[in-house]
Amino acid sequence: MKSKTLDYYNQNSHELYERYNSADMSKVHKIIDKHTGAADKVLDIGFGSGRDLLHLKRRGITGWGVDGSESFVNILKREYPSIKDRLFHSVLPSLNLPQELKESFSVIYSIATWMHIPKEEHFEAILNIKKYLKPGGKVILSYSTTARNNDERFFENINPEQLALLFETFGFNLIESSLNADGLGRDEIVWVTQVYK
Repeated sequence: MKSKTLDYYNQNSHELYERYNSADMSKVHKIIDKHTGAADKVLDIGFGSGRDLLHLKRRGITGWGVDGSESFVNILKREYPSIKDRLFHSVLPSLNLPQELKESFSVIYSIATWMHIPKEEHFEAILNIKKYLKPGGKVILSYSTTARNNDERFFENINPEQLALLFETFGFNLIESSLNADGLGRDEIVWVTQVYK
């Protein structure tokens, strides 16, 4: 992930914390709910405001989180001390989690993070995600597909079909794909949500 994108999140984390918590995530949460259960150990990559981790917590699911923004990590550790030991700072395509977490997650999801990763880093990102996924586990990605004008963050143009082919080279199958509107009401932004197994 490019440094200017991380700088944006670190410098604006308090404002974004409130904004992201106000987003309508019902459609994406419905997909996460469909593929997770109480017995699952789940990893959220790019947890941001912690909105989706708290959704898991309300369902009685043990969630772990990693985020590239140290500021978001610190906010969430302060606001929710009961989960602070399961929150980590790491920047994709790296995924530096404790060794004991290798192959321990039945579901790994990433909401609104993948489009910040340059295409040339997708291979490494998938490789590192797979290291922490149980055999037969699932990966859920939700991302916007096009660049955005007048935005200091980096946005990759993502072709969902090409991304699916890349995941296939790592032994994944695309089992579900859908389009949904933006949770913050921005008409020009469309999101793709894909589920891989």
